[in-house]
This record gives sequence, structure tokens and C-alpha cells, in this order.
Amino acid sequence: MTSRLLQIGLACLLLAAPSLAQGTIRIETPLVNLNVRVMDGAGRNIVDLAAPDFEVYEDGVRQDLTHFTPMNAPVSLLLLMDFSFSAQDKRKMMKEAAVRFIESLAPVDRIAIATFTNELNLGASFTTDRKRLKKAAGKFKDQPTGTKFYDSMWQSLDLFKPLTGRKAIVVLTDGSDNNLLDPEEFPVKHSFNKLLERIAEEDVTIYPLYFDTEYEMVDLGKGRETRETFVIARRQLNKIAEQTGGTMFRVNRIEDLKDVYERVAAELRTLYSMAFSPDKPRHDGSFRKVAVKVRRDRARVKTRRGYYDK
Repeated sequence: MTSRLLQIGLACLLLAAPSLAQGTIRIETPLVNLNVRVMDGAGRNIVDLAAPDFEVYEDGVRQDLTHFTPMNAPVSLLLLMDFSFSAQDKRKMMKEAAVRFIESLAPVDRIAIATFTNELNLGASFTTDRKRLKKAAGKFKDQPTGTKFYDSMWQSLDLFKPLTGRKAIVVLTDGSDNNLLDPEEFPVKHSFNKLLERIAEEDVTIYPLYFDTEYEMVDLGKGRETRETFVIARRQLNKIAEQTGGTMFRVNRIEDLKDVYERVAAELRTLYSMAFSPDKPRHDGSFRKVAVKVRRDRARVKTRRGYYDK
């Protein structure tokens, strides 16, 4: 009798299994990744901190760190260059500076290299093979004219989807998307506001290198841009940097590019990486502000401003 009852019980469980699976409640715990730079009162990087030195807050509520990565952890970095009309006379020097930048990064860093005009042109996907990267940099050719900065940045973020760990984009551009000239004549798939919202969802630190072409395009009349166009472009690039905890560097002359790349490489080597799992996720699409504090007198912190809780 007991054996028969067990058989019936097991059969009932097997029959109920599909409905139980369909009714399963899945609790997803999001992970918020942060790249953090810490400086002292004089602007020097502080490089001797450990996990207990950091406090992370979401909307003013302290969170527990679940991951902490030292500064020598590898970086997955995309080097992106604007090859539009405004930079056509400077492409040779841009390629040469790109090669030197690649050489300055740590051997364990995974690097991808791409250019853009009206479309993104990926020369090499993420790799530690420096010979392959240098070869790809030398092979970039002229592309169809035009500047689709917003859409190219969107595609660039897609490249990071399968990657984990520290991630960064270094983009050399004047930031003047053709959409700023005439939205109807130059439509985009993704507006700047949509791009900025997407950037807030990602854990990619972005370093815009603002290449100043205002004199050529406006004063010399080589383009349709106005001074207001460049004011907006600079403002947008700065917003991208601030949102992700990066830095916008200004490149006034192409000859200065090598020095700027060196400064970016030095900053990349001073990023702490950490993550937390929010204690009260809402999944309502609201923006959650993130703040990081350090137990060190007069320390200043740079990191992403927050994320959208989706």
C-alpha cells in the first residue's frame, strides 16, 4: 500500500512540474559596475586604496560591494577615430598616433580599433595581438563622407556586450554630428538624448578627445557648421564624459595628439573597478544616483553618475 501511494505521489509531482515551471518566480539581481578614479587635493591619483577604503551609495543609501578589482586588471578598450571630411587632411598623423597609443597600453589589455564617418568601420575586434592592431591602423582608408557620431557611438557600445571587466572607449572627434546641421536632411537612428540614456545604462568609461576643427570649418568656410554647432558638440562630449566618469581632453593641434593619448593611457592605469548589487531594485526605469566616497582626507572621486533601473 505504501509503495502504491509513493508511486501516485511521484506521478502527481511529475504532472505538476510543467505548471510549476511556468509559475516560477525569478528574482533577478542586477549588478552595477563602477570604474572609479580617486585623486588627492592636488589632483594626483591615489593608487594605494583597498576595498575597505570605499563606500558606495545609491540614492543616498549605502550599498555593500560584491566585487573589487585592482588597478592592474586588464581593460577592454575601443579606440575610435572620426575620419569625416573635417579630419581628412590629418588622417596619416591620426594613424601614427593611434599606433603609439596602442604601444603604450599594457600587454594584457584587449584593444579594438575602428573609424567612422557615415558608418562604423571596425578594423580589428578586441585582441591583445599588437601586430594585428598596428596593421589594422595602417589599413584604414577614406570612407564615405559625413559624420554620424551618435549612431557610431551606439554601435560601438554594442561591441562590448559579450565582455566583462573594465571597459573603455577613447574617441577622437570634433563631436559635430551632421544631425546638428539639419535634423531632416541628416536623420539619425539614435538621438543624442537616447545615446546619453544608453550610455548611462552601460559600464563603459568614455574619454572623448575633442579635436578642434572649428577654425577650418567656420573661419575658413570649409563646412556648413556654425560656432553654435561646435558649442553644442563640445557640451555633448563633456556630458558623455561626466556621465561615465571619464574625462574630455581637448586636442587643439593634431601634433598634440600623442601627448593626449599618453595622458589617457596614464588615467586608464589608475582606475579602480568595483560592483554592487542594489538592495532594493525597483525595475521601474527610474534613474538611480550613484555616489562613491573614500576614507581618505581631501580625496576626490570620479565615476559614473548613476544608472537606469530597468
